[in-house]
Amino acid sequence: MKIFFINFTILLATLTILIGVILNKLKNNNQKKVIKKIVSFELNNKNNDNNKNNAVFLTNKTPKSPLSAIISRVDKQINNFLSPEEFENEQKNNSWVKVYYQVIDKMVAEGAIIKPYNILNIKEHRNRNFKNEIGQWNYCRHHIDEIRISGAIFKEHPATSEHYKTADAILITFDQHLFLHYIIVMAQTTYPNNGMIVPLYSFFKDADKNFLYWDKKVQELCQKYSVPYYSDWNKYLTIRIRLD
Repeated sequence: MKIFFINFTILLATLTILIGVILNKLKNNNQKKVIKKIVSFELNNKNNDNNKNNAVFLTNKTPKSPLSAIISRVDKQINNFLSPEEFENEQKNNSWVKVYYQVIDKMVAEGAIIKPYNILNIKEHRNRNFKNEIGQWNYCRHHIDEIRISGAIFKEHPATSEHYKTADAILITFDQHLFLHYIIVMAQTTYPNNGMIVPLYSFFKDADKNFLYWDKKVQELCQKYSVPYYSDWNKYLTIRIRLD
């Protein structure tokens, strides 16, 4: 497996120019922070050839520039969150969105707890939390709305940051967290969609091992929850990972 990066010199120059343009156009500090993060993410992890189609999967029209593409993605997801009925209507034929909610129902039936994020205290519902084999807490919270809006945008954007604190979250295991994000990746409704790479990389420090561990957990839980497994699901990740 390989992750392909654009030429470092072009990356640095383009990144500097785009961030400068963005910071000049956006007055709100929080908005600047959100867009700056996504621009950095876009440029550092993008394969020009493989990501052309991915650039507009959240929009109906081809953006005029990288900046407009990023803003379009952000705006679309904010609308998805603030107008859930519209999102549901748009995604009514998206089988992965249906699978997502079905799996959450199954997890609740097994004992998972759903409460507003700010009052979902892990210690109140699990007698003992512990670090798993890769140093992550075994029990964690997941925002259910992340099928409609990327967690990075949800948490940081001024239009949604207050909602993030009180929106419903589900108390699950880290493995289940990885699994729900596989379903989100397959649904192709959010951007960026590879946030689970961050805790994995903190342990493995290796792109191949990151994905192999995630994929292993996905296969196990696809079988447990009777969810289709696709070996090429990595092609839908915002960071492109190719299997040789």
